Amino acid sequence: MDKLAQLLEEANATPEQREEIRRLFSFEGFDATVREGRQVTEDTVVSARPVSKEDDGKDLLTDAPRLGRYEDLGMIGKGGMGEVRRILDPKLQRRLAMKLLRPEFLTSEAVMSRFIEEAQIIAQLQHPNIIPVHEIGQLDDGQLYFTMKEVRGKPLSEIITQVHEASQNGTWQESEDGWTFRKLINIFSQVCATVAFANSRGVVHRDLKPENILVDTFDQVLVVDWGIAKILGKTHDRFAEVTEMVEPSRADINQTRMGEVTGTPSYMAPEQARGEVDKIDQRTDVYGLGAILYEILSGRCPYGGASFRQVLNKVILGPPPSVRETIISLERSTQTIELDFFDFEAELVEESVKGSLEERTEKGVMLPEDLVRACEKAMHRSQSSRYQSANDFQRVIIDWIDGANRREKALAVVTTAKSTDTLLKKLHVESQEIYTQTAEQKKDLPDWAGESELAAIWEREDRAEHLLMEKSLLEARRQELLKGALTHKADVEEAHIELLLDYKNQHIEAEKAGDEEMAAKARMGVEAHLNMLPKESPIRIETLTYLQGTGKVSVKTNPVGAEVWVSSFEIRSRRMILGKERLLGHTPLEEMPLEMGSYSLRIHKEGYHDVTYPVRIERLGHWSGRTPDGEQPAIWLPPIGTLSPNECYVPAGSFLNGRCDSAQNPSPDVELWVDGFIVSRYPVTYEQYRAYLQDLRDKNRADELLAAMPSEQAAGASSSGASGFFVNEQGIVEYRKDPKGLLPQADWPVAYISFQQALAYIKWLNETSEYEWRLLNEYEWEKAGRGVDGRTFPWGNFLSPAWCNMDQSKQTQVPCDIYAYPIDESVYGIVGMAGNIAEWTSSAWVLQPDLPPYSRVDVKPPYPSDTTYRCWRGGGWNMPTMMCTMANRIAFSEEEGASHLGFRIARSLPN
Repeated sequence: MDKLAQLLEEANATPEQREEIRRLFSFEGFDATVREGRQVTEDTVVSARPVSKEDDGKDLLTDAPRLGRYEDLGMIGKGGMGEVRRILDPKLQRRLAMKLLRPEFLTSEAVMSRFIEEAQIIAQLQHPNIIPVHEIGQLDDGQLYFTMKEVRGKPLSEIITQVHEASQNGTWQESEDGWTFRKLINIFSQVCATVAFANSRGVVHRDLKPENILVDTFDQVLVVDWGIAKILGKTHDRFAEVTEMVEPSRADINQTRMGEVTGTPSYMAPEQARGEVDKIDQRTDVYGLGAILYEILSGRCPYGGASFRQVLNKVILGPPPSVRETIISLERSTQTIELDFFDFEAELVEESVKGSLEERTEKGVMLPEDLVRACEKAMHRSQSSRYQSANDFQRVIIDWIDGANRREKALAVVTTAKSTDTLLKKLHVESQEIYTQTAEQKKDLPDWAGESELAAIWEREDRAEHLLMEKSLLEARRQELLKGALTHKADVEEAHIELLLDYKNQHIEAEKAGDEEMAAKARMGVEAHLNMLPKESPIRIETLTYLQGTGKVSVKTNPVGAEVWVSSFEIRSRRMILGKERLLGHTPLEEMPLEMGSYSLRIHKEGYHDVTYPVRIERLGHWSGRTPDGEQPAIWLPPIGTLSPNECYVPAGSFLNGRCDSAQNPSPDVELWVDGFIVSRYPVTYEQYRAYLQDLRDKNRADELLAAMPSEQAAGASSSGASGFFVNEQGIVEYRKDPKGLLPQADWPVAYISFQQALAYIKWLNETSEYEWRLLNEYEWEKAGRGVDGRTFPWGNFLSPAWCNMDQSKQTQVPCDIYAYPIDESVYGIVGMAGNIAEWTSSAWVLQPDLPPYSRVDVKPPYPSDTTYRCWRGGGWNMPTMMCTMANRIAFSEEEGASHLGFRIARSLPN
């Protein structure tokens, strides 16, 4: 005791500190724990010897060696100044740990004072995660000691290794012992709280590292080894007087060192590594905490090296590698040198080894961005740029843990929502199968089928509708769950991804259906959740590509080497008008990128007519001009002279058919392939038809002339001679008023023509023509009028009565000449298809055509003769908007005509 009193006097201890140490000398009942250093071995359970009645509270003598009144049960570990031994207190029958100052230091008053100070510091830090001292004393041989409770547990470094070894496939996994990344962060939060408490009592640990964090079997966290702690406010650090006790060449680089530079270099703050003792404060411990978090995140300590001095120099020179970055190594012959400085510059490498630079990339787990930023801030080189206290640091960690807890709840809800996917798919498949089967059954029934024949079909259709209702309700429930997950945590990526994919699927379906309003709403939903995903997210990148929609176009021509000029259709004044033209390239073109949209390609080659070739670039699509059989035929370029000024060329290719809710009897919404053809720019006029009649009169073909006249039967008039023509006394065919009182004009489209009369005109025309003329098939007609992009009218999707001759175009409903409405022109240059005159097609009338998706339409004569009804297309001068759509289809007797009904001629391409 005299020696201890002398040391206390020399340590300049205050009277209060002296009294506390004296109290500790005699205090044995406080249950505390300690464990020190990386060299501690795994504990084994040692049963305490029971107390017998004969002992009666007296010391129990055994054969074990003695350390004062304690039994020595063996070495636990060694440190820089002392060793820790397992002991038994015979009076209380409990095992303890005793820290002893090594005998060689008994002559060093500085070391002895530091040993006493360590006991004093621990005694003053009464915290559940810090080991208090039971007793301090001196053995008979003068050796100083203090006792603590023995610790059973693992150092945090081992747990970190286990978690990183268990994690794979880019995700954190649970170790065999049940440790997870989340548990590591919970432990780290307790460490922060413990250090914050010590700092608030004026104590800086100075040696924070995973080896000095112990976790027992009940997950209690202990911050140990306060042997080099510094008391803030003391101007004198006794370690400045303590020389290094271990030879540098033989020292573990992560062993605690004493002296002017005190601590473990891999985890040291820069000011500590530089030996700036006066700058060491609580922010130094914040750096140490950041270094522990660095190892939790990366699985490795911040700095590595071959020796204490090498690691120390790295700490002084610059920051460690970022936990975000790949390890880079340089190989020089058989020697590997790690370059793990964060701000490593390539120019610092010798020229002789630059060529051997080799990047090794290992797929790691996803690191939480908030924790990475917290780690970087805590380990900032500048003390003023770090968290200013461990308490501030812990608040960030707690916020992340709280977010992680809320994230787990959110993910549980997302899992519940995703569990509906299988059932949703089943409901969809089953309902569609029913609709397909009932549609086939209906085909075999006549239109007049009765209830007895339809009852079973209706029952099945009701079942399909019920399934779709279930599917709709389940989809709504799924979305409610996903949105509910976001109320737990607004940035849960998994929920945003599921909602994004739902809206994306809605957007795809809306675009297929041509529902612009629904597509716009779905796109808003996609973009809202897209913005909640990190920039590097594959789903985000893929979705951005989808929204941008850039596709490709390929073009082949016969002959090759043609210029291809492209211009896009833009909405101006509610019409689709071509924008500025630019050169796309020369044929053949292969997969040239084009943003999604509607375009017109102008194909130009000297010696050939320019060809208008509209294309539709769907979202991420490829317009290749391939047939349903998979072939890519070359676009025929018509040589100069093969087209007259009043002829338009429609190249072979596909177009969007149907897709118009406002049309009457539209055909199915499918993409159809139509071979190329040539069609007259304008419908047949009164003057052209009069010339036909005049030729029949001049050639005395009286029977044909009579049949060709729009007669009582054709016009449905009440008297003979009700057509727009008559033959005067001189044998000249002239115009006369029609039954409506209208006197035809030469450039009006001819009307009151029956289907049979149109065919007779074409037969007469072919007698003197080098070409084989015919009527258009109804699908040829539709493509010629609307192009390939599914527009409603020749000019776009909006109708103004000023753009075509219809029932609202003028105060008095009358026909007009074929040149009066230039806006009523298709992309191919064909005029008058929306208004002025409706037109016969060669197609026999079918109410519901059977058109397989992407099928090829046979449009060539001879015309079917097994029906008396034909399909006519287009609007007339006395018709409403509905009749002016390009998808409108009307059935009419081929023997009758009407004031709004005429025709135009076409021919197939030469072989």
